[in-house]
Amino acid sequence: MGSALRVKTYYDHELVGWTGARSYLAWEIEPGVHTIGSSTENYDTIRFTALPGQSYYFRQSLSIGFIEGRVNLSRMEMIKAESKISKLKAAKLIPQVKASSHRKAKRALSEAQR
Repeated sequence: MGSALRVKTYYDHELVGWTGARSYLAWEIEPGVHTIGSSTENYDTIRFTALPGQSYYFRQSLSIGFIEGRVNLSRMEMIKAESKISKLKAAKLIPQVKASSHRKAKRALSEAQR
């Protein structure tokens, strides 16, 4: 499977950006019930309840598909996720997702790693 595959990422069924090999997306969310989704040749989702002041991490993994790779989403523990994120590059959010949200999320991540 090639590393050029870009995975679409959704928040509450709205496209927020694409991830590629060794990249991640980060943004702030409001407390409440939300859905994170990813798609390639399939669409996988995880529904979760966000609590105030908490961070949530999800992993997109790929497996062999018919035409493209198939995406699989899973929740990650904070300690494991933060150690992996430090080795990745931030992907760009699409314009309708507030840029300030991305900066705040990155700042919160760097503070958590101290």
